[in-house]
Amino acid sequence: MDLAELKRKGFIKPISIDKTQIAELIKISERDICLAEEFLPKSFDGALNLAYNSMLQAARALMFSYGYRPDSEFHHKATIEFVSAVLDKKYNAYVETLDRVRSKRIVATYERAGTISEFEAKYAIKSAKEFVQLIKQKIK
Repeated sequence: MDLAELKRKGFIKPISIDKTQIAELIKISERDICLAEEFLPKSFDGALNLAYNSMLQAARALMFSYGYRPDSEFHHKATIEFVSAVLDKKYNAYVETLDRVRSKRIVATYERAGTISEFEAKYAIKSAKEFVQLIKQKIK
């Protein structure tokens, strides 16, 4: 989906660019990576959830830097679609990882505890670190 289609389908809505809000979302992203690492020995599910939130908030920061916000009941999915639309295709692996982690988080948060392995949690944290750095570069 491109930006025009995201707008037409009601997934995104134009907003004023607020550099302070963008910076705060990046701070939240960085905080949640640290918390995910701290939480890892206690709960793989919790660590993955925090890593996902880190990635989601960075993605939202990217959206806001373009002057958009999600505007649908599927705001997580809309945010991921936006990132896919604006990032170069060479970054597709990050978008795919973000969506996979989103799906795993849904199961671990709403359906069944203990579903996330240590490997999955560590991979989510590693991916979040890389993704946040990429987004920070794209926003500058």
